[in-house]
Amino acid sequence: MTAADSTTLPDASDVSASSTVLRMKKLKREGIIKSASQHNLRDNHAQLDRIDPTRTAQNVVLAGPSDAEGVNRRANALMAEAGVRKLRVDAVRALELLFSLPAGHAGASGGFFPACLQWARDKYGSEQILSAVVHLDERAPHMHVLVLPLCEGKMNGSRLMGNAAQLRAAHRAFHQQVGKRYGLRPPLGRLSAADRDRAFQMVLDELERRQDPLLRSPLRPQLIHWIRQAPELCFPTLGIELAPKAKKLRTMEKIFTSKGRGPKFEDPTK
Repeated sequence: MTAADSTTLPDASDVSASSTVLRMKKLKREGIIKSASQHNLRDNHAQLDRIDPTRTAQNVVLAGPSDAEGVNRRANALMAEAGVRKLRVDAVRALELLFSLPAGHAGASGGFFPACLQWARDKYGSEQILSAVVHLDERAPHMHVLVLPLCEGKMNGSRLMGNAAQLRAAHRAFHQQVGKRYGLRPPLGRLSAADRDRAFQMVLDELERRQDPLLRSPLRPQLIHWIRQAPELCFPTLGIELAPKAKKLRTMEKIFTSKGRGPKFEDPTK
């Protein structure tokens, strides 16, 4: 992996329009920080098929140690310094943020990911950022950020992550402060039934086009069921997006012969 270089924002004309993608999840169980870091830093050898090992050297560490053991030591040191001794079995050990761009997006080589990291630092505090790693060895460029959920000397992942309303507010703030600067659209809201069906078919078509092994897996029915529930979550990885459905235009004949929607003002008896 290479050290992070200083970068500048690209012109808006260089950035293709796409949806802002920010995902957050809680990491639980003992040892999860180390195992997550092993994946993020490519420390382990059992990597996913979607990783291109010839491009792994292009990945960039923007914050934190360059090895999983170092990230784990940093988390333990911060907890010890705060007086945190023992955690519950189901305690949240870290929050993982995933900032993603569609394949080929100009922001991947510009300042998008450093801007995402600065947003995370402003929101959670620089000291609590354990690691930030940009992955360029998969189809969709993205960045994993690990955050230690240390709040007023206590580990509190639920408080740091927030409730549903706070999460929606965080997504809106991220789009306004970062995504919008790169020509990205606001994140997708709740899809209509018709759009969900359209998105689901787009995902299946793309998987068929790639002849993805998922379609031949014995778990295919369960995976297809999961995709049907939230097909839009597959878009960043597959490098596709749901374009707004074009409105059906009326012909000139229909416009001139239309009776309109309001009341008739002409009295046909006069």
